[in-house]
Amino acid sequence: MKLRAKFETRASTTATPTPAPAPPPPIPDDDPQTTPAARNLALAQYLQRMIERGLISDSTQAAPMLSVSQPRITHLMGLLLLSPAIQEEILLGRIAPNDKELRRMARVADWAEQPRSRANCSPRDLSRDGRAIEHQTR
Repeated sequence: MKLRAKFETRASTTATPTPAPAPPPPIPDDDPQTTPAARNLALAQYLQRMIERGLISDSTQAAPMLSVSQPRITHLMGLLLLSPAIQEEILLGRIAPNDKELRRMARVADWAEQPRSRANCSPRDLSRDGRAIEHQTR
């Protein structure tokens, strides 16, 4: 069986297409006003929205998608345990806790106690469950 096809070129009868709008300028990763805590918290919130919308089934699907380990995703999702007031302060850049402080605050279940755990405790002053340990004086 043989197929024959004849192609013709025609002049366009429509108006010239308008060029697509220019994409917005890329946001640099090293923005001095954005803290690592704010970037991590924003990523955790974004992943949570993806899960809620059904785009990914759970956080385990996010790990290979972002090329990071599952424990790292667990750490990021743990930031969602921070109180909304602390999350707002971090995202607005008013406070910039380091990773250890963030993990310590997120371990405290009572949102009212989270700011105090940041202000009053050093890393060695917390038990495994996040409660403050009272030191005995000798």
